[in-house]
Amino acid sequence: METRLSSSRPSASEDPKSSDKREPIDKQEAFIEFKQSTEGRKLDEKVFSLRKVTKDSRINVKTVTDNLNKTKINIDSLKQKIDRKENERKMRFHNEQL
Repeated sequence: METRLSSSRPSASEDPKSSDKREPIDKQEAFIEFKQSTEGRKLDEKVFSLRKVTKDSRINVKTVTDNLNKTKINIDSLKQKIDRKENERKMRFHNEQL
């Protein structure tokens, strides 16, 4: 006679809670259902809010970067003018010394 060890968990047909369980659903359906729950709505709103903050931050970084680049171009231009004036003064001073 063959003896089988019974598992500690009852089978689905023996489990009284198994009738409360529902069939597995598709991921997309589960996600939609989750978003309709209170917790899901809160998380979805939080994600939406954080995405907006991220987008606004990227726009701000782009604006600041553009302004920084324009300022750098202006600084470089002014430095060239200063260097040119300095060279002119040196040449004038040198010519006056002769």
